[in-house]
Amino acid sequence: MRRAVVLNLFKGFKIRSDGPSISHLQYADDTLCIGEDSIENLWTIKAILRGFELAFGLKVNFWKSCLMGINVGDNFMEMACTFLNCIQGCLPFKYFGLPVGANPRRAYTWDPLVTSLRKKLNSWGHKHISLGGRWRLLNHEDVGFWKEVLVTKYGNHILHKVGWVNVPNPYFASLWWKDICNLENCVESKKWLEESVSRLLGNGAYTRFWTDKWLGDVALVPKVVFDFSTKGCYSVSDLIVVDGVTKTCNLLWRRRLFHWEEEIVTQLLVSLENVCLSIEEDKWRWILESDGNFSVKSAFESLAKELVIGPNLTLFEAKIFSNIWESPAPSKVIAFS
Repeated sequence: MRRAVVLNLFKGFKIRSDGPSISHLQYADDTLCIGEDSIENLWTIKAILRGFELAFGLKVNFWKSCLMGINVGDNFMEMACTFLNCIQGCLPFKYFGLPVGANPRRAYTWDPLVTSLRKKLNSWGHKHISLGGRWRLLNHEDVGFWKEVLVTKYGNHILHKVGWVNVPNPYFASLWWKDICNLENCVESKKWLEESVSRLLGNGAYTRFWTDKWLGDVALVPKVVFDFSTKGCYSVSDLIVVDGVTKTCNLLWRRRLFHWEEEIVTQLLVSLENVCLSIEEDKWRWILESDGNFSVKSAFESLAKELVIGPNLTLFEAKIFSNIWESPAPSKVIAFS
């Protein structure tokens, strides 16, 4: 399928005008082919499936396959189903028990899923419940495909900034995305999320020299020297140029510095002597964990110290919250809870 897209034999669904194109998604042994409503796409799909049969000796059961159209005419859908010899589906539909195409904001959308989970939990004794596989998102040039989609939809700033409170959301932003953007508002006294994240310096291309935390525990922006810099929004690689073994700091000022300001600049240049740039990209580091990787537990414990205590909990509720990170149930069961 990827080869067909490269050869322009199959046109997938493009996310916005400048975004990536989705041609197929895979989960376990299921494949979703996503593309435009065209005769060329139908011929390509049929040719790929026929080639699969000839190469592996397996038979594709078209009557277990389903073709669905979104904003596609009935005549084309009837012709396409006849051409592929498969049944026609409609939205919403269930995929591994999850409703696809339904309104996620309605409670009744999730009622069948909640009922199914309750049955699984009620029937669990001392058995292991298999999740049936792991969701694998396609990778494109070693970049997570999900990240590529989010950047296309919400903007490139989500890669290089931690706080998004002051960034306006587009009109098509989902409720879940708005909740993510408002995480910083959980604590009124400080910016807990920004203070919990720092930059791990690589090539310095996407680390802002003055406003990101990359040299020590705080950003350089509170220092007085920033007020006199002519390059306030530049990255580390813009201000620190490495040519072989030679390293140059391009710090320019709007005016001649006072004596006490020169001492601050001298201290800054001394701290920059040990800065080393590499060919790797800059990364985010979660300060609350020793390995630098984000964990829900550390975020919860950090927030629990800052949030205002709410109403008194019942003994049953207090017991649940006290054991929320120490559940005796197997992890596979916890996934259903």
